Amino acid sequence: MLNVLATVLNCLPHLMSDQTKWQHLNINYEIPRTERIWMQYGDIRINLHRIFPSTKKPFFHPHPWPCSMIILDGTYEMGLGYGSKTPQVISTCVLSKGARYEMTSKYAWHYVKPLNGEPVYSIMVSGLPWKTIALSESRSASHTSLNSHIFNELFQIFITLLSSKAPS
Repeated sequence: MLNVLATVLNCLPHLMSDQTKWQHLNINYEIPRTERIWMQYGDIRINLHRIFPSTKKPFFHPHPWPCSMIILDGTYEMGLGYGSKTPQVISTCVLSKGARYEMTSKYAWHYVKPLNGEPVYSIMVSGLPWKTIALSESRSASHTSLNSHIFNELFQIFITLLSSKAPS
């Protein structure tokens, strides 16, 4: 998935030239709260995240699809685990601007916790969902959309972050 991320990073300036192709979500039913701008690009979903700091315990979860990430700005702690049911955290690391990683097993779990009281801006690309996945806890809440002001602001922040030094 890291090669997919690299390809998307090269295409992203062009893909961001049309804001109408992007959708948005306010993920506020789990910690940390995350604002997401996303678009489907063939079989790949491109997600631009602003992840907010919190003093509460972060949500430890698997992803229902293979994915890779890059941090454009900020620093977060990430805990990792592996298993078909909620595992223990087996490793913790601190990642900051420029860090990239991939999660290519349906049994990989993680949490992210922004540090230094500042939001983290990241890009995640995800592939098609796996047929089965380890489940953490039920997610009964539904996502809500961002208001147009926040969507526009966040979109412009990502344009700035990508143009300041385009990651490759």
